Amino acid sequence: MSEAKTGLPPGPGPNPLVCVVIPEGADPPEQTIKEVSCVAQVAAGDGGSTSSSIRSFLFPNGPHLDTNSAELAALGVWCGLRAVRLPDGSVAVSSDVTAKLQTLPEVLAKAARLLPKKREKSLGSNRLLQHLSNAGLLSWSSWLFHPLRSLSRTIPLRVKQEINRTTGSALFDLSFYVQFQPQFVQFERQSLNVNDAGFQPLRYSPKFDAGKQRVAIVIPQLGPGGAESVLLDIVSALDRNRFEILILATHSEDDRWRARWEACADHVYDLAPAVPAAYMTGALYSLITNWKCGIVLVQNTMYGYAILPAIKRARPNTQTLDVVHAIDEQWNQADYTAPFDSSIDLRLAMSAKAHTALLTTGTTAERLKLLRAAVPLDRFAPACVRNGETRQILYAGRLDAFKRPLLLVEIAARLREMRGRLDFQFVIAGDGPEKARFLTAIQRKDLGRAFRFLGLVADLAPVYAAADVVILPSRTEGLPLVLIEALACGRPVVASNVGDIPELLDSCGIVIDIAPGEVEKYAESLNLLLNDPNLRHSLGEAGRKKVVERHDPAIATAAYRAIFEGFQASG
Repeated sequence: MSEAKTGLPPGPGPNPLVCVVIPEGADPPEQTIKEVSCVAQVAAGDGGSTSSSIRSFLFPNGPHLDTNSAELAALGVWCGLRAVRLPDGSVAVSSDVTAKLQTLPEVLAKAARLLPKKREKSLGSNRLLQHLSNAGLLSWSSWLFHPLRSLSRTIPLRVKQEINRTTGSALFDLSFYVQFQPQFVQFERQSLNVNDAGFQPLRYSPKFDAGKQRVAIVIPQLGPGGAESVLLDIVSALDRNRFEILILATHSEDDRWRARWEACADHVYDLAPAVPAAYMTGALYSLITNWKCGIVLVQNTMYGYAILPAIKRARPNTQTLDVVHAIDEQWNQADYTAPFDSSIDLRLAMSAKAHTALLTTGTTAERLKLLRAAVPLDRFAPACVRNGETRQILYAGRLDAFKRPLLLVEIAARLREMRGRLDFQFVIAGDGPEKARFLTAIQRKDLGRAFRFLGLVADLAPVYAAADVVILPSRTEGLPLVLIEALACGRPVVASNVGDIPELLDSCGIVIDIAPGEVEKYAESLNLLLNDPNLRHSLGEAGRKKVVERHDPAIATAAYRAIFEGFQASG
């Protein structure tokens, strides 16, 4: 791949990390890092690399190349990948792949063999296949190129934990499991520790705006969710003339909100395609320190928490903060993140329960602030949209096991018995891995007419307006944004007695304990509300009043802005 034929200058500096292969005469693409050079498309007979310092070659997917693709390509090869498909569809290959091949088709054909197959989003109700897919064990390339790693993943997690505990060493690397079960991982004994003696971060020079303070927002995914909505509000509140914002998603398999993140941030990184789990903390550390971020915020990703001690040692003036949502027996963020508390300058609790839990686990009062999630009160407002005589019971949320959507089938069957007729309908706004089992359960109970599936809904406001009651039977929750929105719309709610739901629904809803007989209690509560429009109205009014008092977006935006603008720039 000869650079001499192109007439395109190499990137600044003598040591480019990435070489972008572009058509003859095309303008070099704008990238976030300086260590980039460009060459024209290779012809037969061209071989070898343009420079011994180049670690990877990047092949754009058409004329568009995301500005951070070269940076992701460099990180992917630094992690040991020989080929990686990036979120924009471009493909990066390590220089050792190109060195022995003669033509572009040969390179791309070799890359196609090296690329891991795309994991299926859902494998129906087969739990074993779903677990094997999550572990990457359904991909032949995983076994071909990483046989020992793949074999180790067939050993039960608890067995590997016990071996590590008994030997007192990280014989098994458990960093892969952090994305699924963070509560089981002891970070100080795993390769997640970025201060391990053998760790060498990837060094490069980003093209940042020296007049702005850089903010790194470390999150698990780029898809929709209540916690993600809160963080979007926080990021949107920041002054883009003062802050340069980086979104770092550590293990996203859902990027449906990517456009929303791009609208309020300067740089959006979907790291999962380019960075294996074992290297995730190293990649985060490299990104944040290379960009010289003055503020680092972590939400819901243990990879992000794991790097905070090292970030504080490397850059003591960097301000660190986190957002804590879920506090219950199943998912207690205060407990899981307690080992990193001393490395966090400010902790933002999104509910009174989270605030109390953080104090209990050791966070000092001066480093803790209680905030409330906000909803647009003008968009989510009381309205009445009647749909004949059939009463609407709305479930809005992901069809995931922890939200227990299948319980709705049992509740519907019992409610039909109580009412002696099918004059109601459960409206399901959402999608997810439990949908296949959900549909099967409905069919077995002959309740097809009792359910209507809307799929993913971009704007829930009109769906709330058409509902008579909202239900959420989750096994675990923090402070669900969907319930705040429902209350803002003046809709009564029936939900599980978990997380911060009891506090939210005090005087404006009904909470049900997770215990034997709960199906009967759900059915009784729904039957009561469907029969009593005055009760629905009074609960709805109380809910709207509470949301107006506690979740006003103007108050929330001012609070978010004050927090970030109060931090001193660290250079």
